Amino acid sequence: MTVYGIYTAKDQHTYLCELERTEENAFLPVFQVTLAEPRPPGSRQDFHVSRWWGGMQVVLAGELEIGVSAGSHKTAVGKAGDVFIFLDTHGDGHTAARKGQDLFRGVSFRFQDPWPHLVKAYRGWPSDIVPPESVSA
Repeated sequence: MTVYGIYTAKDQHTYLCELERTEENAFLPVFQVTLAEPRPPGSRQDFHVSRWWGGMQVVLAGELEIGVSAGSHKTAVGKAGDVFIFLDTHGDGHTAARKGQDLFRGVSFRFQDPWPHLVKAYRGWPSDIVPPESVSA
């Protein structure tokens, strides 16, 4: 399982990083969970930002390619079991494309003020990240 972080940096561009789970247990506050309808390979979303405080996408089947606007790694392809944590709530945003031969299936979690918990649960966040602002849902 690979965990990817998609975040807005202080320059307002979106970057991608690989994260590692820490030993510390952290509970992530969630206010919405969505099980996506199966989507065929080839479907795509252009640049868009994450809503509210951001969210998490867990790939259950198929492949999901996420693209960002800046950094040395501009794309990552997630397969079953991989996780994308989206904290790009402003700036350039990210793209999403379904890849591979199989239907894409995933589950999405919308966070509620997650930053203090994400810092405890995952290491590898860069120092220039702009954490999502607290907003009312």
